[in-house]
Amino acid sequence: MSTVTEKNNESMLKQWSTALAALVFQALGMGLIGVYGFYVTPVAEQFDVSIAAMNSGLALLLLLSGVMSPLLGRFIDGSELKPVILSGALIAALGLVMAAWVNSFSLLIVAFLLFSMGVILYGPVVCNLLLVRGYQTNRARALAIAAIGVSFASILLPVLVAALLNGMHWQTSLLVLAGLVVIGVGGGALFLVREPSRIELQETNTTDSQEVNVSGFFGDVNFWMMGIVTAVLMSIMSLFALILVPHFLSVGLDNSQAALLMASSGLTGLCGKTCLAYLSDRIRPYLKGFALFVCAELLLGWIVLLNFDSMPMMTLATVMLGFGHGAFIPLLPYMNSVLFEEQTLGRISGLHMAMMMPPALIGPWLAGRHFDEVGSYYGVFLALSIAMLLAVVSVFLLKTRASQPILT
Repeated sequence: MSTVTEKNNESMLKQWSTALAALVFQALGMGLIGVYGFYVTPVAEQFDVSIAAMNSGLALLLLLSGVMSPLLGRFIDGSELKPVILSGALIAALGLVMAAWVNSFSLLIVAFLLFSMGVILYGPVVCNLLLVRGYQTNRARALAIAAIGVSFASILLPVLVAALLNGMHWQTSLLVLAGLVVIGVGGGALFLVREPSRIELQETNTTDSQEVNVSGFFGDVNFWMMGIVTAVLMSIMSLFALILVPHFLSVGLDNSQAALLMASSGLTGLCGKTCLAYLSDRIRPYLKGFALFVCAELLLGWIVLLNFDSMPMMTLATVMLGFGHGAFIPLLPYMNSVLFEEQTLGRISGLHMAMMMPPALIGPWLAGRHFDEVGSYYGVFLALSIAMLLAVVSVFLLKTRASQPILT
């Protein structure tokens, strides 16, 4: 009996090893970016630069991602991903090690660029394609499991980094994080990732009679509609934490109440990912309807924040927004895997990331300028409600192919 159980457990681990590896990649990729704020003050003090200069680092990361993603997407279509992930782990770790050793701010920028390049190489574009290739069934569950890595990171990494900074210099703590990236990402790629070989990928691509080129994407309404949805959702997510805490404080809440609201959004975000993991590919026949529901829920959340400033209503809004954002992180790549051919997904995801750049880069500046001028974020909430309405319309306009009646 115990032997059968051990075999079942071994089979289960083998089945989900790639998804678990992707969970680690997401946690030590975008999740690691989440602790950037811990280093703003000590780095600014050591190099005698402004906080604004430090905050521009995240905009630099977004810009680099927008430039690299289309090129990376074209490269990885038809190529094995494990070498890309391993390269990303080494480059990201090298960037962290360099940041720990440099003695000038200009070299620190170079180190940050190296780190950012590495993170992009094992980031969402690569991770999502890895899971699409590895899971012909239970694909939605695999994408959701990987996305949970960001939630785990948001809980565990701040505690770890705070402990490191309390016990050592910030530069030494970067060496610890570099080791964590090498062990977690590099080890995960070597020992957990299972993917088709280069020969199998080439056979798949050569047996497909449809010639794929970028110009063909531009004539596909689904490419543009999913690009709009991706740009709206991802740019709003980048604004979420930036504007909500100041808003809560501006309407009279204290820091502990604001933290409680943000924690509730994080918890419901984890619930949104877990919900999609539970539903798995059973959601496929109802995918368009589910996406419309989540978009409508997000729209309602911003409308509630626009019209109410009581604690119960703001709690309701943050819970709704947290759940919707959490669900959409794995839902977006899953929708792409349903709507488009597998051998085009790298390029499509990369181009969608580039479409996200303009609103993601200018949004924080416009939101801050609005707050400086009027003292509130209500105008921003109105703009985000309109943007979410655009996302609802875009999902509604998605077209299906004859071979994919599942979105009707």
